[in-house]
Amino acid sequence: MFSADSEAVPGPLQREGLLFVGRLSPEKGVDVLAEAVRRSRDRGQTWTLTVLGEGPERARLEGLPGVVCRGRATPAEVAAAMAQARALVVPSRVAEHSPRVVVEALAQGLPVVGSDQGSVPELLAASPDDTSAVGGLGPSEAGWRVPPGDAEALAQALGVAHDEVHIDPTQALARQRLALAMHAARHAPAVHADALRAI
Repeated sequence: MFSADSEAVPGPLQREGLLFVGRLSPEKGVDVLAEAVRRSRDRGQTWTLTVLGEGPERARLEGLPGVVCRGRATPAEVAAAMAQARALVVPSRVAEHSPRVVVEALAQGLPVVGSDQGSVPELLAASPDDTSAVGGLGPSEAGWRVPPGDAEALAQALGVAHDEVHIDPTQALARQRLALAMHAARHAPAVHADALRAI
């Protein structure tokens, strides 16, 4: 899987809010995300979650405090939203195989809060072999992984992801740089073109 390189990437301090991009359907964990938002609000967290996408589960998110549902978005609109957010949320209940939205987030230096299953652990780990620590906060990960279907773990990870830039700005910048480096090494168009030529 590859995606276009990003020419200019805002730093963590220039970003605000969280982002979900995808079909609003049960397998995408929309119900878990809605419950995580409710729990976060109960704890006094005030970040905004922007939702790009349509589907039968939209009603679960629409109307929740701090949630803005924008509906379908063009690739350019998705890229712009990724450049503005502090983290992408991928709470899928099913094991996804190389979700494109995660690859596009890495290209924007955008860390990911994702379900710890399928290819997400491999996509977020600096080393393909370093996929063991659930919810790991070390510099070897371009995001945070949570058990699928666990609204409490997701709520905690969302708060950490949004607030990291204030709590540990050095770590937030390191995580962004890692995401960009991982994209350049694994998912840039030139990398795939070279691989195809080698085949």
